[in-house]
Amino acid sequence: DVWSDMLCGDMALSTNTYSWFAGTSNLIFTTDFSDDENEIMWNYLYRVISTANLLISQSGGEDAVPDSDEASYILGQSKALRAYGYFYLAQLYQREYDPNVEILPFYTSDPNQTSFAKVPASQVYDLIVSDLTSAIDLLDTYNRPLKHHINQSVAKGLLAYTYAAMGDYPQAKILSEEIVTSGQYPLMTAGQLAFPGAGSGFNDVNSSSWMWGY
Repeated sequence: DVWSDMLCGDMALSTNTYSWFAGTSNLIFTTDFSDDENEIMWNYLYRVISTANLLISQSGGEDAVPDSDEASYILGQSKALRAYGYFYLAQLYQREYDPNVEILPFYTSDPNQTSFAKVPASQVYDLIVSDLTSAIDLLDTYNRPLKHHINQSVAKGLLAYTYAAMGDYPQAKILSEEIVTSGQYPLMTAGQLAFPGAGSGFNDVNSSSWMWGY
């Protein structure tokens, strides 16, 4: 997330002590496809997808019907994580949504669906929407123990992102409002956002306004 925030200009690199993000912040590595830094987000997100596929396979496959709450929660979180991986890859490798443009290699837990060649964006987005819609149902009664676990609100948030990226703003609005009106994540005041203490702003993931994170 830090790399992508810098890549799109949402975050500035004010100091450069370790040089970890220098090539990203200065848009240097993006001019050379052979630069190792280009692999960081690609490898991370495809590893998320790979692990999610493994868990989905162990849960019975793409069309599995879980026989317990725990199985539902595992499958729901796995599908949401796979969707998360493909969604962020789609944002990195396509300037704007065009369903006909081939953008990414594609695979699920079903080996017959593997394509090492790029597939159209429509195929990637269809899976993202399907995974997140399924995850919302599977996580309906899930109460997570820690904030880095995916719950139903996180799945709704990712689906809202997806609809917005596709230009389907009415659907994005419906899902976003469901999260906001749930009362689980109260909006902070300007003062709370700016205050540097624990539990406020961007300094503490345990703030009540943070929905998901480490």
